[in-house]
Amino acid sequence: MARSRSNPIVGVARTARVSAVSCLLALGLAGCGAGQPLTLEGVYAASFTGVESSERLVLHSDTEWTELWTDVVRGQSEPPAKPAVDFGRKMLLFAALGTRLSGGFQVGITEAVLDGDLLRVEVRESQWPGCPTIAALTQPVVAVAVERGNWTVSFHDVVRSVPCGQ
Repeated sequence: MARSRSNPIVGVARTARVSAVSCLLALGLAGCGAGQPLTLEGVYAASFTGVESSERLVLHSDTEWTELWTDVVRGQSEPPAKPAVDFGRKMLLFAALGTRLSGGFQVGITEAVLDGDLLRVEVRESQWPGCPTIAALTQPVVAVAVERGNWTVSFHDVVRSVPCGQ
């Protein structure tokens, strides 16, 4: 499935990220203003999916989730059922790393902080360089549900290298 790269939320997030980077680096995600952390509810995470490109998405409807889920499970002989999300009360934050040439990569949404009408979301990519990993193509993804709101969403990517054995 080809998703539009002109998704206004993703476009705003990429633009807003640049202006917030200095604050984020200096003070940490929650330190940029008063900020209210939102509760993250894990919905789905996997390393072998059909999402081959890097994505940062906000989904507000079951229709959007169903369309994305088709990509997530593409190629699986026995795909799991699509996890339920109450879109009347929640919205879904989704991150995909795109295709990696081996195992040893993981993606997580580790924090969502509301500051006025801006929702700052931290996406953490963890990698284990030099460690033994599976020699297979992987496409790590993560989806979390948060309180529904009409906010501008800014995704902030953090890469974390983890020593072998940790």
